[in-house]
Formats: sequence, C-alpha cells, structure tokens
Amino acid sequence: TCALPICFPVTIHTLPHNEIMKRVHHAITTTESSRLTFLNVFDPGYAKCFAALFMLYNPQDQSVYVFDSIYETDRLKISPIKVWEKRQEILRDTKTENIRYTNIYDSAATGFASTIRDLPINRYWEELMRPSFKQKGDEDEYFRMINDLCLHNRFFVSQKCTDVIAEIENYLTDDNGKYPDDNNHALDCLRYGVIS
Repeated sequence: TCALPICFPVTIHTLPHNEIMKRVHHAITTTESSRLTFLNVFDPGYAKCFAALFMLYNPQDQSVYVFDSIYETDRLKISPIKVWEKRQEILRDTKTENIRYTNIYDSAATGFASTIRDLPINRYWEELMRPSFKQKGDEDEYFRMINDLCLHNRFFVSQKCTDVIAEIENYLTDDNGKYPDDNNHALDCLRYGVIS
C-alpha cells in the first residue's frame, strides 16, 4: 500500500487550538466579512461515523483553516438533529455563532438535508446549505490542491481535530493505487470543502 499523497508535516501544519482560533478571529476583525468563506461540511455516515468540519478560507492570504470538527461514532449520537445541536455548541464555543456559514453536505445524504431543513431555527437554510460537488475519481485533484496549500504554508488544522489528523496520517491506497472508501469521513469533508 502507498501512503496518502498529502504533504502534511504534522509539526508544521497543525497548530494548537488557541493559536488557530487567534488566526480565525484575527481574520474576522481585519478582513471584510463578505470576503471570508466559513464552511461547515458534513459527511453523514450513519453506519460508522458522522463527520463535520468547521473551516475558514481567507482569500487575503489564501489560507485554509480547519478549526474544529465533529467525529461521532456512537450510533445513538449520529442523528441529524443531535449532530446539528453539537454544531450549534461548537459555534458558541468558537465564538463564530454570528458568522454566516455555507453548509455543505455529502450529496448522497439527502435525508440529512431534509431533516435539518425542516428545523424551525434554520431561517437561512435554503440560501446556505448545498450538496457537495464531487465526481468519481476527483481524489487526485483534491490531493493536488491540498499539496499546493501545504507547500505554500497555507493549510492548517487545529490540534484539537485529532480524527482529521489521524485520517490524513493513516489513509492508504490499496495495492492498485485506488483510494478506499473507509476511514475517510473527515477527509471527505475536507475534500468537499476544498473543492467547493
């Protein structure tokens, strides 16, 4: 098997959570808010894992920050409503609850989208929730984009996001160079976010 083709030196591109949040809040206070892109990306894998990433793209320095995540494997806690409640808690904890996020979900997870859309609290749902753009075999394009961000020191993950880091470090292709569809929930979120 081959190692994941992401140039991700963990000591350089992972940051302590408080440092990454300083950068996020600095971007909020120094950049016109309409220029920043806040993403909340969902991969509702109901059988094994429900993953979600909280990301910022700052066009001013062309950096991507993964500043929080949900990685739930307890089947009692992976319902769309429970994950959405956890999302709201993270928004409060990161002090980004007043930021307008674009929410992206795995396009195959229409049940997740319809459940969340029907919640009375989601007045911006239609405008800010959309399915992922993905094509079979787009992994190479995604890895090239991440590699480019890493090589230019523009891709950062909070050390709090241990499951994201573990997936990056441990994702392997098979003997034929194919990407497996297992243990990649956070990577799928990252892919949907970066490609969007």
